[in-house]
Amino acid sequence: MFTCKKIRNGSTYLSTHLSANDYYCEQEQATGVWVGKGAERLGIAGQTIENEDVPFETLRLNLHPDGSGPLTPRKAENSIRFFDFQCSAQKSVSLMAVMMEDRRLYDAHDRATRKALAELERFAAIQSRQGHYKHRHTTGNLCAAAFRHDASRELDPQLHTHFVIANATWDAASQRWLALETHDIFKAIRYSGKVYQNELAWECRSLGYAIEQTRNDKGGVQGFEIKGVSEELRVRYSKRRAEVEAAIDKFVSERGRKPNPAEISQMASETRSAKLREISTPEVRQAQRSQLSSQELSDLESLKQEALNRAVDRSDSLEPMGSNWRALMQARDHLYERHSVLKGHEILAEALNQNLGALDLERLKLCMASDQSGITRLAENAQNPLLSCQWASQRGLELERWSIQFVNQTQRSCHSLGTTQGVEFDFNSQEQRTVILETLQTTDRV
Repeated sequence: MFTCKKIRNGSTYLSTHLSANDYYCEQEQATGVWVGKGAERLGIAGQTIENEDVPFETLRLNLHPDGSGPLTPRKAENSIRFFDFQCSAQKSVSLMAVMMEDRRLYDAHDRATRKALAELERFAAIQSRQGHYKHRHTTGNLCAAAFRHDASRELDPQLHTHFVIANATWDAASQRWLALETHDIFKAIRYSGKVYQNELAWECRSLGYAIEQTRNDKGGVQGFEIKGVSEELRVRYSKRRAEVEAAIDKFVSERGRKPNPAEISQMASETRSAKLREISTPEVRQAQRSQLSSQELSDLESLKQEALNRAVDRSDSLEPMGSNWRALMQARDHLYERHSVLKGHEILAEALNQNLGALDLERLKLCMASDQSGITRLAENAQNPLLSCQWASQRGLELERWSIQFVNQTQRSCHSLGTTQGVEFDFNSQEQRTVILETLQTTDRV
């Protein structure tokens, strides 16, 4: 799933956080790569990123990488330089990829994260002003530094990718770079996270692993895990999560309420050690495996071998179109029991969440755009027509039209509710007087 934090200075972020794999070794360094449509426009897409990377530093300073001067009109010294969106794999996937060295899962994670980022990129926008009103205009391009790490600060296996997004996006209408408006991006984080989980679950299946749903305390689906990796092991190698959950429990006991996402993000930052441990990758792997019994290690090795023997070509694992159609219908019927209008990405996110690893996103989108889907787009968004627009169910629209017709047809069809002549009223305000008298005197049914 995706989490995000804002970076306001970032002068040491590349060297102390991104270039190190959440631990430090003088002979080892993580390298990144520039991705996104914005990076393509800047001419840096596909370039590798190492410590003291020139484009990273120029973007941090809000300068164009080609040396032509300022990138955006932004001038505030304390302005946001980057947004670090972190996309993390399920713990069971991390255990099999990192500790059991199934390198296929690294590649699967990379493909899934890139697809998720491409979907998140569709929501990139700028904010413009027309008179007294502010409007968001979709641009659909981002410039991101992608760094893959495979350990947590507690040195547990944790496969994750940092997409450090520059605070700039190209506006085709004005033909210039402007500061990024992230409102729609943050709203679409759940959707992008479900795209990632669905793609990764599908990849795991094609690589020979069986998967199972995981549920929260209320019974709702929240993700998946690889079958055969016990919950006990997943908890054992989730020490960072345990630290955050302890901080959440303390917050609840002190304040009597659950923290919001921003407060949880702050707790994660506060509980994270500022100093990286100095240790080499072979030593990390040895420390990770030392926490397994001989039987647990044998079971995980057998699980990996069985998956290798069952692996199939991804194209052979495609589900029939009907699976995507049924998933969309189930999501539609469930969501519109409680909502009259939804954004397109909310409907797709729910369909994916209930069927992780079983759906093809492009086929699912085709189903949603079909005239037979039972949902109707209420307004156009030329830049992001499927995901950013509001959608209503056709049944809901029919009921709304019927309600309006009923109200109109039953006007002046009843006797007034009561008489007001000769009655003394003790009104507290003119507003109360208006409401009470008009209600008593109306002859409308509604």
